[in-house]
Amino acid sequence: MNENCTAVTVALEENIPFIVLDIFLGIFICSGNILTIIAVWRTPILRTVPNMYVVSLAVADLMVGGLAVPSQMTFFIPSLRELHDLNKTFCLFTHATYLFLATTSIYSMGLISLDRAFYIGYPLRYQRLVTANKAKCIIACTWIVSLVVNTVPAYYNNWKSCGDCNLFKVMPAMYQICVQIGMIVVVCIITATSYGFIFKIARSKHVRDRQPASSRFQADMKLVKTFFMVFGLFMVCWIPLLIQVILGHLTGIIIRRIFFSALFLSNLNSGMNFFVYTVKDSCFRRAIAKLICRNKQKIEVAGFT
Repeated sequence: MNENCTAVTVALEENIPFIVLDIFLGIFICSGNILTIIAVWRTPILRTVPNMYVVSLAVADLMVGGLAVPSQMTFFIPSLRELHDLNKTFCLFTHATYLFLATTSIYSMGLISLDRAFYIGYPLRYQRLVTANKAKCIIACTWIVSLVVNTVPAYYNNWKSCGDCNLFKVMPAMYQICVQIGMIVVVCIITATSYGFIFKIARSKHVRDRQPASSRFQADMKLVKTFFMVFGLFMVCWIPLLIQVILGHLTGIIIRRIFFSALFLSNLNSGMNFFVYTVKDSCFRRAIAKLICRNKQKIEVAGFT
């Protein structure tokens, strides 16, 4: 570290709201995803191939809450912010860690949508072709691809000695816009297409079974609500940050509070996935309820002994 460098100064008092929000966000994200992982681990009926993708998503989201959010919090603490600006390894590690975990979470969402589309569209072929070992390989490949894509900044970056460890100054514009955002857009298209396929299959099945129009409408609305919950929440959480990244690179104009608010929203998606993919499932709800009740009983017994 060069002692003659002058780092970007931040006032701790101004950043306290961001620090408090990040603390609660980290707890919120970790709590839900830990429940998801324990529920699958402790409940045999939940140990299915489709839920392997849900667990992969939960692990990625848990790491966002337990590692990425705390590392981002260091930008709000003056002494640690100075370390970011003056130490290349620390600066790049913080950004790469967040991008890797967030991207893995998004890729996992795409895998879940593909798996569900294959299961609903081709159930017999799914039972024959899809195995736990194949799912493990797919999940491993997903994490490896995400790791490779997001460790590019380790050797391709704009970091300068005594510079500002700002995402837009450190990360090359072409890399972030074309590679990272491009791959996220591809996953979004895959997810939307998969749910569109599920909707089409469900509608044709209702018509073929000659269900009453009211029953078909209710089933269609349930699928539409599921799609908008999955895709709508994702878009609400991620679009502000994606816009910030594109505008930040193209114009060089960065409004610090708006950027950190958008970053907070993108991290919030890792907590909302617990409700989208776990709480909506009746088997998961029962398993989690049993876990909570069992732990509550243990605490009550311990209190009386």
